[in-house]
Amino acid sequence: MPSFRADRPALAVMFRLPSIGRVKTRLCPPLTRQDAFSLYRLFLVDLFTSLKELKDADIYGFYTEEGLLSAIPGVLKDVAPLLPQKGSSLGDRILNVFSRLFLMGYRRIVTIGSDSPDIPLNHVEKAFKMLLRKDCAIGPAADGGYYLIGLKYPYKGLFLDIPWSTERVLECTLRRARYLSIDFALIDGWYDVDDLGGLKRLSERGGRRLQSSSFAGKLLYAW
Repeated sequence: MPSFRADRPALAVMFRLPSIGRVKTRLCPPLTRQDAFSLYRLFLVDLFTSLKELKDADIYGFYTEEGLLSAIPGVLKDVAPLLPQKGSSLGDRILNVFSRLFLMGYRRIVTIGSDSPDIPLNHVEKAFKMLLRKDCAIGPAADGGYYLIGLKYPYKGLFLDIPWSTERVLECTLRRARYLSIDFALIDGWYDVDDLGGLKRLSERGGRRLQSSSFAGKLLYAW
């Protein structure tokens, strides 16, 4: 576990255990299930490798329990303690991540997913800074959801009645925040790699710096 300091923020990365047929399924077809599996493992490698450069924050990985622990790339264990997600719905799982870290003593907690392997670290750092004066920081995603959410407290109501995996996630979340009088702010937008458009953008952005970007380019070229 990281050496805890009360003034440090925490970053939680929520991810799936790599498993053929369970990851990046929205890209299949045209990807084969094996290609989707290989691509997702590289997402995790690139994301956690970049997080090594994140200073003055404690990093945790939270994984779904469906899949094989043995398929987790080694770099994840080098960067963060890995803990299982809990809850039957996505909203429950996100809330439980915040609740667990809050009970550990953190008061600035940011959660991201694993579908943005090239997320700029300054977006995460901006969210941490925003939480010094706001209760909530949200990073809008290009598909109508959000790629990042930061909280000072695990507000259960913020994750109720949200139409997860739809283009209305951000809209409904902001409506809930206003209803609950949660003082929030939006930070820079970014994108998730959930479709061919996202895969193409990743291939154009990362070059040789990101293994997932290079692999995405090879897949696109092969089609």
